[in-house]
Amino acid sequence: ILDILRNRQKLQKPYGRIMLALSSFDFLSSLWFFVGEWAQYVAQTDGWTKTGKPGTIATCEASGLFIYLGSVTIPLYNAALSIQYYLSIRHSWSEKRIAKSFERYAHAFIIIVGLTLAIIPLPLDLYNPWYSYCYITAAIYDPDTESFERGTELAADVFQIICWVVVYL
Repeated sequence: ILDILRNRQKLQKPYGRIMLALSSFDFLSSLWFFVGEWAQYVAQTDGWTKTGKPGTIATCEASGLFIYLGSVTIPLYNAALSIQYYLSIRHSWSEKRIAKSFERYAHAFIIIVGLTLAIIPLPLDLYNPWYSYCYITAAIYDPDTESFERGTELAADVFQIICWVVVYL
């Protein structure tokens, strides 16, 4: 990221700008993967709590949002990079033409889709502890009511399927 930001020549090329965006989203996602269990909260059920997870629902939601944002934008930016190479090599597009006819639309599409798909789970309470980080899943099953306190399993599964179809097709 710093290498691209320090070098104006790299910033003037579509490849450099696409790599900067890809690397920025990868850094944000990786940072929250590192935070991992520190961002997770501990649910209190039946009067017992587990220790060792100092996070809150808000930190878990922030972690999940940035991890999921990276999960959506990174593959899309890799695809944009491939398309940029394809247009450059196969169709002999100039960097100026790529920037004008492809790159600006790719950035707009990827950022809008990524933010939209990362924000939708917030009001649905779908960002919850999942293994060693927070991600889209239902959490805290209450056997008395036979339901989840945050999110639903069906909503989490349906949302994941929709998102992965959008990203990988």
